Amino acid sequence: MFRIPDAPSTRSIGERVKAALAEMGEPAVEPTLEMLAGRDARVQALAAEHGLSQDGVTLAAASILGTVGSPRAVRGLLAAWPEGECGAKIDDPQVSARAVIANALGLIADDRAVATLCTCATASRHPGELFSIVEALGRIGGARATACLAGVIEHGSYHPDLVSSPRFIDEIRWEAARFAVLASDHERIDTIEAAIEQASQSSPEVAAGMRPWVPGIELVQRCGGNRECLLTIVGDDNAPWFAREVAAMHAARLGKGEVSVAERIAKAFAVTDPDARVTMAWLAAWAMQGRHCSTCAAILEQRLSTLIESRPAARDQLSVLWARYAIVRLR
Repeated sequence: MFRIPDAPSTRSIGERVKAALAEMGEPAVEPTLEMLAGRDARVQALAAEHGLSQDGVTLAAASILGTVGSPRAVRGLLAAWPEGECGAKIDDPQVSARAVIANALGLIADDRAVATLCTCATASRHPGELFSIVEALGRIGGARATACLAGVIEHGSYHPDLVSSPRFIDEIRWEAARFAVLASDHERIDTIEAAIEQASQSSPEVAAGMRPWVPGIELVQRCGGNRECLLTIVGDDNAPWFAREVAAMHAARLGKGEVSVAERIAKAFAVTDPDARVTMAWLAAWAMQGRHCSTCAAILEQRLSTLIESRPAARDQLSVLWARYAIVRLR
């Protein structure tokens, strides 16, 4: 990864390395944890040769571990979590480390990470750090993550010195609302709805930011814990994209390890929103919990081919990458 410089792209050497390690799966975890902790002498030597600090090595290792997606990496990632003040400085390398490690923990989606993530979610006002933490909590889900996200909906904000315009100060409140709907189950969705209603009274901008999440709330209230109801929405091309994303997230948690669930989520990769496409690709692999699903991989390959043929915009790059990661994990 550090031996040959390459320009960043969806086909760079770094991305090919991540995909190869994701395909190896569990055997890649322990060596990458050694890299994360700065104990791989070969990596350390190459990084030093190219002028890279341990911070750069840590970020690369955490990113790989998130792509591999093994719960065995959680303890090592939490050990690497910087203990300094959350969001202390705009150029603090600890902020970048927490953002990348939070993203990795969210992609693994293990409940053991929630307490650490919530500590920063209630303290940080740094956009890069706080958004990654909120997104990770949305992917992990469950009661503790949902309660934490409700707090961000009600009280969160970005520091005014770290955003380009005052209108973005409260943006994290409606971003947290999106991830809270993804994190919540049907028993807690009314709590999230109440938090959204309360936050919406603070300003017209916050109220407008909350409106796109209404179809997701209504979907959870209608389907409850009925998996077939959720999967019907996942496969409905006419349903709002957010309702489909919420349905996929909730169905995946209810149907861990089931091929039929992963297949139907893989088919929904064609959803219109690029962020939701990332969710569908990641979920198709996560739902299998480390097991293979060749039919899921084939479905994603076909959907990805169609997307690439349409000459996707730059905003689609992450969904392209995640489709590739999911395909090798499933295959």
